Amino acid sequence: MTRRRSIIWLLTVAIACAAPSAPCAPQNAKRGLPQKARGVDFAHSPVVLVDGRLVTLATVSARDGQTLVWIRDLEKLGWGRVEPRRDGSMVLRSGAIAIRFTNGSARTMINKLAVDAPAPPKIVAGKFMVPLQFVCNSLGYSFGLTARPVANITTASVARPAAQPTPSQQTVYRPPRYQPHQSKPANRYRPDATILQSQRPQGGNNRITGRVTFAGAPTGGVRLRLINPKGALMPADKSASTDNEGRYSFAGLPDGEYRVYAYVGDNPDYFNRASNVISLSNGSEGKPADVALGRVLHPLNPPVGGKVTPVDGKAEFTCSTCQSAAKYSFSIVESSSKTNMTSAASTEPLINMDISSLQPGREYEWRVTAVDDKGEFVGGNPGAGMPAWTFSLAAP
Repeated sequence: MTRRRSIIWLLTVAIACAAPSAPCAPQNAKRGLPQKARGVDFAHSPVVLVDGRLVTLATVSARDGQTLVWIRDLEKLGWGRVEPRRDGSMVLRSGAIAIRFTNGSARTMINKLAVDAPAPPKIVAGKFMVPLQFVCNSLGYSFGLTARPVANITTASVARPAAQPTPSQQTVYRPPRYQPHQSKPANRYRPDATILQSQRPQGGNNRITGRVTFAGAPTGGVRLRLINPKGALMPADKSASTDNEGRYSFAGLPDGEYRVYAYVGDNPDYFNRASNVISLSNGSEGKPADVALGRVLHPLNPPVGGKVTPVDGKAEFTCSTCQSAAKYSFSIVESSSKTNMTSAASTEPLINMDISSLQPGREYEWRVTAVDDKGEFVGGNPGAGMPAWTFSLAAP
């Protein structure tokens, strides 16, 4: 009889919890956590403190103890602007940093640098969830997770290292970015790619040798650094420059995996480029494939933010010359919607484009891609994280 009463009591409790009139979710609300949505339970997600303030975020647990957060909640916190893309990816843009996530893929783009996030983004209950700690590290915020669990985030600005950081500096390093061209390319830059700095490895007797090219030809005077497969600078004081034959060498390297990296802060005329991954151990020598560079072009006419006066519905657009370019493809997009307005191609770095479809009072961007006679990319306007070549029509 006692056993029967116990079974009846358990069934009664189960039915009561399942009934619409008696949901169990309000307990989450009392704790300041997101409520259960479409069968997804957020109850075991960490409490999140941002600069000592409790915030309510839609979070779920992921592999290896990682926490995923709804990307739109980061926008509400003022961490940046979310930009959905046509291919289904999502971009979180914060100042000069653009983090591009793809659903189900750990491979993430931080401006032009590809890194692997510790947990892939995923869509949960209709929400695009991204790894919280990865976002914090990418934006330069400190992140700590206690056993409660409580995620404690501090967004105070982190001191940035100088152009050549020392091994003791454990900060988020942001290489500078391109500034508008005047009489010649200005050697002033703001952040272009975020490199998460790691602790310096100890000892080692491995080496990496290779070559850097542009348009298939060896390129001298290019400064290179070493990063790990996830984009961490390692070690911080290791750099090399190419000789007249485009060759470089890194020696005295600890065992591990490396990529050779050229970034625009060191080489203002070239895009960021990274080699394939090289594994080193037991005094070995790694030889990655050639690092093929792309030329950063500069706007000549109109300048960034300039006014354009059409003549018979057309206007001239001119950029700097790109060595080995056989064709320049020009396009104009509307800045806010990224809608393509018009496009044309030329064998010269200038073109007279039809802009009759453009409207006064709106901002537009013009873009250029240069390819060689084999159709290989050799240059273009600066990409994500750098200032767009914007312009607008002059008042009639």
